[in-house]
Amino acid sequence: MKLVFPGIIIIMLAVIAGCVAQDERTSPDEVINTTSVPVLYGDWMLKEISDMNNTPLISLEDAKVTVNFSETYELSGDSGCNRYFGTYNLSGENPAYGSPIFISPLGSTMMFCQDTMDIENLFLQLLQSVRSYTIDDQSLYLQDEEGNLLLFNRIVDGEK
Repeated sequence: MKLVFPGIIIIMLAVIAGCVAQDERTSPDEVINTTSVPVLYGDWMLKEISDMNNTPLISLEDAKVTVNFSETYELSGDSGCNRYFGTYNLSGENPAYGSPIFISPLGSTMMFCQDTMDIENLFLQLLQSVRSYTIDDQSLYLQDEEGNLLLFNRIVDGEK
C-alpha cells in the first residue's frame, strides 16, 4: 500500500503536466518579416514627380494624388481623377538606391477628367515601373530604374 500511493501521485502529476498548454514556437519557415512593412504602410500624398536630375516632370497644381500601402501588401489610392488598386512586394534585386519594391500592374476606375489626365497617366505609368523605395522621416521616395522619382509626404490623421 505504501508503494501504490506514491505511484498514483506520480501518475496523476504526469497527467496534469500533460494538460498544461505548451509554448508555441515559431519555426524558421514561419518567421514573419515585420521590419520594413510597418514603416512603409499607411497613407501618402504625392508632392513631386521628377527625373533623375531632380527636375519636375509635370506640375501637380492642385491635384490630390495619394497612395496607401497596406500591411497585407495591397496598395490603392487616388490618381487625381480615378481610384487605382494593386499589390506590391518588397523583394527583387537590390537596387542602386533604397530597398527593393515591385508593384503589380494596376487596375483603376475609368472616369475622364480633362484637367488631371496628364498627371494621372504619368503617375500611374511611373508607379508601375518603381523598383526601389526609401523613407526619410515623413517622406517616401519611389524610384524607377531610370532615376525618375515620386516623392510623397506621409498623411497624418485628418490631413486628407
